[in-house]
Amino acid sequence: MITSANRSCEVSNRTWKLGKADWSTFTDRASQELGHLVTEDHEDAVEYFVNALGNIAHATLPRSRLRNKTNNTLWYNEEYNAASRNRRKALLKVKTSTYSVNTENYCIVWAKAR
Repeated sequence: MITSANRSCEVSNRTWKLGKADWSTFTDRASQELGHLVTEDHEDAVEYFVNALGNIAHATLPRSRLRNKTNNTLWYNEEYNAASRNRRKALLKVKTSTYSVNTENYCIVWAKAR
């Protein structure tokens, strides 16, 4: 198996899948656990509310899986990033001012980025 020498492993954050949530269960559990919050006197009501709401959300709302943001391709490295960045900058220069110097520079940078 061939692997890249400059392999960076980033983990993406998990997100809530609000479209697939069971809102009736969420509402029922929230009314059960948070309904007595008004009647009882808690020392730190805000912290209790946030913790209770978080526990309800974790129990009833689905979340996405953790994914590694790893580029497994051999050609994707810092040199490629720099060439791609330079190509985008040259293209922006051509779009803002269409002088022949900018166009020629873009052609050269584009060829290097391939």
